[in-house]
Amino acid sequence: MNIAFVTREYPPSKRAGGIATYILETAKVLSKNNHNVYVIAASDDIQKETESVEDNIHLIRLAGGDFYIPVSNRKIDKIRSRLRSIFCYWSYRKRVTEILNRLIIEKGIDIVEFAEYGNEMDHWLRNNQYQIPFVVRLHGPTIFDRATCETVSFLRKPINWFLGHREIQCALKANAISSPTRALAEIFLSMSD
Repeated sequence: MNIAFVTREYPPSKRAGGIATYILETAKVLSKNNHNVYVIAASDDIQKETESVEDNIHLIRLAGGDFYIPVSNRKIDKIRSRLRSIFCYWSYRKRVTEILNRLIIEKGIDIVEFAEYGNEMDHWLRNNQYQIPFVVRLHGPTIFDRATCETVSFLRKPINWFLGHREIQCALKANAISSPTRALAEIFLSMSD
């Protein structure tokens, strides 16, 4: 089977959380069981795009991510990161679609796994002329406020509110949804009503 993972992070990156380890370990197990595994990940260097094979896993790190890794805690870095998340949102997802469609054509991808967080499936769903089945791995939608355990309000965080609703809408189109915890699954189900 030919399997593609689309992820915001992949080791050795530590910029976004712990999902990178999950993707790495899952990809290794699948590869050892004679599956062909392709990982499309955001490059920590927003200017550099690379392709390599590591542990028999084909890894593509994409430039142009909709994030900026601050080199300091300066206010200008925080502003730069926020602006990049707005202005590069669609162009980065378009690049994910281009690479994923290339893999579908050249490698015969059978199934794709996305995270709902970051919604990198959004552009691809609108351009999935190949009708490849896909799975969504719950990660914690943008609309979920981890501090209060409630959804963010439109008035308080309009961008998070909009992007979070779009993540849920796209995730609900998946052929399957997986969750690392029952609690996250219940939160997601309550938001999708």
